Amino acid sequence: MQFACLLLAAGRSRRMQGPNKLLLNVGEMSLVRRTASEIFKSSFSNRIAVTGYDGDSILSELQDLPFEIIHNPNHLSGMHSSIRAGLLALHDDVDAFFVCLGDQPYFHFSVLETMMNAFATLGNRKQICYPSYNGHRGQPVLIGADHISEILAHEDGDHGCQYLFQRYPNYVRAIEIADPRMGFDIDQPQDYQKYLESLSHG
Repeated sequence: MQFACLLLAAGRSRRMQGPNKLLLNVGEMSLVRRTASEIFKSSFSNRIAVTGYDGDSILSELQDLPFEIIHNPNHLSGMHSSIRAGLLALHDDVDAFFVCLGDQPYFHFSVLETMMNAFATLGNRKQICYPSYNGHRGQPVLIGADHISEILAHEDGDHGCQYLFQRYPNYVRAIEIADPRMGFDIDQPQDYQKYLESLSHG
């Protein structure tokens, strides 16, 4: 099966109350570059990063990595518009694609590998898979290519492709991931502080 990955890096980080969260330092690199570096460790037919707000700064973080960079001029209309922009750049032979968010400091490429293996075993391009730890849903989401035309026709908004989960519950699969940090993301200043404190505690 052929898989693609969309890295969404277009948001305004409003809840951070100032800095662009994707440019925050996590270890030796920015948050968005760390996510992109993990994505690079897996094999994809397409790797697409979608920029929007602060696009030049995000581009400077990613331009030397093997991503196709797509700028979404409609990013203010919500996450769905960035998913659409990424899908329009996909190859026609893709069986499924990830929607990856750039704000997860503990993101690890092994989650991608586990989910791709599970999707291939299911063997159905209608499947929608998400990682789970003890019943807690995380990111990224892996969406079968049979849903692409419906996504492209859907109105834009801030909730991504959540409507697919309601419309196709029989095709939604939780993929168990053995990492309690899997769902942690940085949205607000206290989230970043919590992450920094976890580093100081080893």
